[in-house]
Amino acid sequence: MSKTEDLYSQILSSDSKHICLIAAPGSGKTSRALIPKVQQILAKPGVDPKNVLILSFSRLSAADLKKRIGATGARASTVHSFCLSLLLSEDNHEIRKRIGSIIFDFERDTLIADLKEKFPTVLKRELGKQLEKFAAGWAIEPHDQVFEENDEKRAFKQAVVNWLDEHQAAMMEEIVYHAVDLAQKVSDLKLLEEAHYIFVDEYQDLNVLEQTFVDLLSAQSELLFVVGDPDQSILSFKYAHPEGITAFAGQTHVDSYTHLKTGRCGKIIVDFARDLLKQSDPTRTALLEALPTNEDGEIHFVRKQTQDNEFAYVLEQVGLRFKAEVSPQDIIILVPKKKLGRQFVEYAEKNKDSVGISQTMGSFKFTSKPEFTDEEQHRILLLALLAHPSSILHFRSVLSG
Repeated sequence: MSKTEDLYSQILSSDSKHICLIAAPGSGKTSRALIPKVQQILAKPGVDPKNVLILSFSRLSAADLKKRIGATGARASTVHSFCLSLLLSEDNHEIRKRIGSIIFDFERDTLIADLKEKFPTVLKRELGKQLEKFAAGWAIEPHDQVFEENDEKRAFKQAVVNWLDEHQAAMMEEIVYHAVDLAQKVSDLKLLEEAHYIFVDEYQDLNVLEQTFVDLLSAQSELLFVVGDPDQSILSFKYAHPEGITAFAGQTHVDSYTHLKTGRCGKIIVDFARDLLKQSDPTRTALLEALPTNEDGEIHFVRKQTQDNEFAYVLEQVGLRFKAEVSPQDIIILVPKKKLGRQFVEYAEKNKDSVGISQTMGSFKFTSKPEFTDEEQHRILLLALLAHPSSILHFRSVLSG
């Protein structure tokens, strides 16, 4: 038995109530540890599938987990979605009258327009930025400390809170905050009591408040099994708290495991990642390792004087890979901004013949997070009004559209 197989065997054999696996990308932490542990629990006599809960950060990840466990009856959900279910399942709490009308992203303009009337000297763009900062506060600090630095921020906070109350509307960002608040105040919440076996995938991508909710949720559980890797946390813009999994793993009552060998990345890429990790923490000894069977891989750092020169270089590299018979589906070009992505697609389509990419090989396409069209927004609002006909916000949004 290999060391990796032995490690996963130990995890499956563990009868600890708290288990943590910190593992490298491509190490099989989900497919070879989390999912088999779920299946092991479900196979136990007397275990009701409704008592098995699998949580993740993203809807995509939750959908993948749901697909992997199949029609077992176990629940796979994002933390945010589970918190919303909790708030909807209980009546006697502060936000209950408001969560029937959660603000869609495209409805924030209505709120900002009303804020503009309250603060006529402030530009709408600045009000939008302030609203983003205020909403983020629900995820990263106690709400009684958010926007309390000065009179201007306190006035802005009060205006937003009053507006939400008047419109009986809620912001997405406050859902987890109120779920934590409810869980701390009420001890016998049915939905929490049903979660006997809790599994959390990609724990490093949860923010502090979401990790606090997991702690509250698992207080009386039979098992809390957490997997992730602090070095894989890429959601700082969502206030992810990668230090949380390291802290959890270090607790004395937690059965902790570490697996730092990756089968996903080329050896050169792994060596570069090790150097970066070492630079960020010179005292660090636990570093990523590549499997001996991994390919070497490639890394190139190139600087160009103009955007067109940069585009030309990237396009040339794509052409070389096409000539090496690399499938188009295996090539992705990442950009920091939508505008830049669209500009590259336009450039590539005009110049692809020059690097040997013919029309029959396909076209370059820019993809990003999908945005609703005006017609789609209108239909969503009508559906929301059908579900909640008393919503002032949705009614105003329909009229303004």
